[in-house]
Amino acid sequence: MEKIEKSEKTCTKQKILDAAIELISRKGYLGATTRMIASEADVAELTIFRYFKNKETLFKEVLNIYTFLPMLRELLPSLDGLPQREALRVVACSFLYTLKDRKQLVAIMFSEINRYPEKIREIYSSYVDELMNTLAGYFATLKEQDILRDINPTLASRCFLGILFSYFQREELIKGRSIPAQEIEDLVPSIVDNFLYGTIRQ
Repeated sequence: MEKIEKSEKTCTKQKILDAAIELISRKGYLGATTRMIASEADVAELTIFRYFKNKETLFKEVLNIYTFLPMLRELLPSLDGLPQREALRVVACSFLYTLKDRKQLVAIMFSEINRYPEKIREIYSSYVDELMNTLAGYFATLKEQDILRDINPTLASRCFLGILFSYFQREELIKGRSIPAQEIEDLVPSIVDNFLYGTIRQ
């Protein structure tokens, strides 16, 4: 009986999260009310607050589940032993594919970010910092192993992900085109090489 109740609770929570990501991707954080989310999940609005303290907490969990951060956490252990060029190629491709999958969410968040309440800005900023710091941990490990020169791991993380995001933003959000998978596979090695080796002839 206890297992059934736990399973039902997990199922209900997942329905709420699925409804939240769907509505936030279409209407943004500001437009997706808890009433709409409840309706989409086919639960009472009060049920949302049984699982999440408030809408801000729900938004935080959406970021932690449906964005690149959980994928990066899963990827990093599998990178052990890979040459750094190949490891960064895997990270870069995964990041770009995730951005493409969540294009609607990324686009609408950027369009309304200047209107977010302070608390939501803090949550979003915290998510970005955690993403950067997670990759920075990987760079710090490479630095300790004398694979990378004496660099700032956090700065390296921001530069690497920043280059990739800038490419995605220009092509998908500004130009409005869908980057073909083959283009990503062809371009990413060059981005990784520029990042690792620079542009000056050695």
